[in-house]
Amino acid sequence: MFVPQIPIDERVIERAANWGFLLDRKEKNISTTDLFIAAAAHKNACLLHSDRDFEVMASVVDLEEEKI
Repeated sequence: MFVPQIPIDERVIERAANWGFLLDRKEKNISTTDLFIAAAAHKNACLLHSDRDFEVMASVVDLEEEKI
C-alpha cells in the first residue's frame, strides 16, 4: 500500500508558527506536533483525525478536517 507523504518545508514551518501565534492569542493551546501536521495538510489534504486540537484549529484557521 502506498501512503503519500507531504514534505515539511520552510512554508509549512512558517505557517505552523503563524497559526501557533494566532491560536495562542485566542488562548487556544495546541501542541507543536499538531500544528506541524495541520500546516503540512493545509491545501494538500483533508486531515482525518480523532484529536480535538484539529477541530479547534479549524475553527480559527483555514483547515479542511474531518473527525473519524
